[in-house]
Amino acid sequence: MTDGMEKLKQHETSIAEYWELVKEPGQPNLDPIGWFGPTPETPGDMIVTNDQDIPGADTSFDNVNLHFHGMQIVRHLFYPQGTNNASAPWITLTPDNSESRCFCYVFEIPFDHPQGTFFWHIHRHGSVAMQAWQGMVGFLQVGNVESAGSPDNDLAKQGVIRDEFIALWEWSVDPKHRVAGTSTFFEGNFIQRNDYIQTFLTNNGYQPTYSMYVGETVHVRLLCAQTTTGSGIYILDEDDNMIPFWVFASDGISYSHAVQHESILIGPGQREGVLLQFSKAGKYSIMQQILNDMQVGGNSGGDAPLGFIEVSNDIPVDYKGILNIDISTLKFTPGMSGNITEEDVINQNSINFEVQSIKMKAPVPQFIINGVEFDSSRIVEREVAAVATSWTLTSNMNYFHPFHIHVNPFQVIMMHTGNITGTVGETSLEDAVFDTNLNPHPMWRDTVFIPPFGMTVIRQRFGESVAWTGKTVFHCHFLDHEDQGMIAAMMIVDPTTKKPTTAPTTSSKSSKVQTKKKSITSIESTTEGGV
Repeated sequence: MTDGMEKLKQHETSIAEYWELVKEPGQPNLDPIGWFGPTPETPGDMIVTNDQDIPGADTSFDNVNLHFHGMQIVRHLFYPQGTNNASAPWITLTPDNSESRCFCYVFEIPFDHPQGTFFWHIHRHGSVAMQAWQGMVGFLQVGNVESAGSPDNDLAKQGVIRDEFIALWEWSVDPKHRVAGTSTFFEGNFIQRNDYIQTFLTNNGYQPTYSMYVGETVHVRLLCAQTTTGSGIYILDEDDNMIPFWVFASDGISYSHAVQHESILIGPGQREGVLLQFSKAGKYSIMQQILNDMQVGGNSGGDAPLGFIEVSNDIPVDYKGILNIDISTLKFTPGMSGNITEEDVINQNSINFEVQSIKMKAPVPQFIINGVEFDSSRIVEREVAAVATSWTLTSNMNYFHPFHIHVNPFQVIMMHTGNITGTVGETSLEDAVFDTNLNPHPMWRDTVFIPPFGMTVIRQRFGESVAWTGKTVFHCHFLDHEDQGMIAAMMIVDPTTKKPTTAPTTSSKSSKVQTKKKSITSIESTTEGGV
């Protein structure tokens, strides 16, 4: 099928729909931050200053491209890969056009790339959220049990022999409309209504059950692949007592040791390397608390099991792993070495994520960065490869924003918030978000929350090879925010010294040296436009 989204009537969000939204009280609920300006009397009164921020306006929802989230590889959103042309167009696969339905992504994976859990998803601006709601996301794994320094290898040598992949995904449905003659409902659109049904799935299933043995340690690769919400995660036993668990890696980058948590708060794009172990048989609930982007009087997303774990005493006699491991003693090969110090920092960037509520302007509301709308040809930041930069990221309203930058990780230095209320299980929401992103400190990540009325400070150094230069983006990873303008183009300019392709170093004084084989990844897909 070459026009599936069209047949499901998923098309450009119309100005008339935005106009109807503004007329209807409480849709969306922006009263806490206030509406501004007069109410438009007709759709024709709505102002559109940039159609790039109207979802589907400049691309079909059937058109795609790919982003390899967290992978430290050549820039790959604009044509051609690695381009340094500010006006370069998006790589775009158009399934209804035979001349632009094939594009080959070719990457060289650096020899010292962190080994762990990464993520692929579609990323054609204007259609990202709609396609993510359809499930166009998945895992990427770098390294395996035979790769020295990988978490799989580290764990296997210490008696942990089993892992599970858990992807959290949301699905929005319009229950009032279905395809004629079928039981297929239309997908929810950007014009969110209170009567939409939002279902949260685990690995495309509803509340699945996993099995473990008493004393067994299992590595869970946890991916938040949600589109417009985050998740607070905690575990309950049959008596509703919270059961602690361990985390040894964030966003595919291992720590040196595991850290114990009672709850974590993860946003779209974030991954956690979790270790589970239970001392008693029984049925345990993995609880999910939905984190809404806008915070009004505490988090209001609700709690429900995302899945269950049946723990049994029936341990096979030929079980190959080690039982009752002291997880606090496990050692891991750090995915990145060294720290970016304050003395290393040369550049300072300040980025403010803002949501406006001007009634007469589409999209509604307006998602902007540093007071300006998104334009793919406007370069808002220029960074020099191999130079350390400190980013101060702010949200001056009651919104969470998960910040992601392509394609290099960063260290989270500090977080601050004026007011977060609510809990994740028995943990305060504020403690959960801080602990997930700052423990251990400083934490390497590629995606991090900016809290409501808050600030996050990160430090970053881009790669030293010419392969790391070119046009790329940073954005809010709530994908409906991104599609409606909360994204910006940036340019990594030529380094002063050119070296063979290597992963970005973490300090001018230290770099990680390992012996892993280089590999080439080739994925079929298409282009739009030229150089």
